[in-house]
Amino acid sequence: MVEKDYVGTGVELAAYLRQARRDEARKIERLAWRAWRSPRETGFRALFPLEERPHPVQEAVETVVGRMRGPGIVVVAAPTGEGKTKAALQAAATRGRDLRERPSRAGTAARPGAG
Repeated sequence: MVEKDYVGTGVELAAYLRQARRDEARKIERLAWRAWRSPRETGFRALFPLEERPHPVQEAVETVVGRMRGPGIVVVAAPTGEGKTKAALQAAATRGRDLRERPSRAGTAARPGAG
């Protein structure tokens, strides 16, 4: 019995999957994506210079994340329009920078992608 993706198509799922994996891998390779690296300056105003000033929730997240010394989770709950998305982006940039620059067990800076 041949597996079909749906009745009557005549498509063999295993062959389709193999081909799709090859095709998509080539597409991704052509994009030439490189790993994102957070900038040195990850303060809210540096990341979002067109914003007049940060919302209170954004300032609070920046403060909390700036005090973190190890892995952790930050949960933000606020009404629509208070800046949760930009606060999350700023937090991710700061944590990415901090984790990249932290000393490893060998005493050197941690390598991106290591660990």
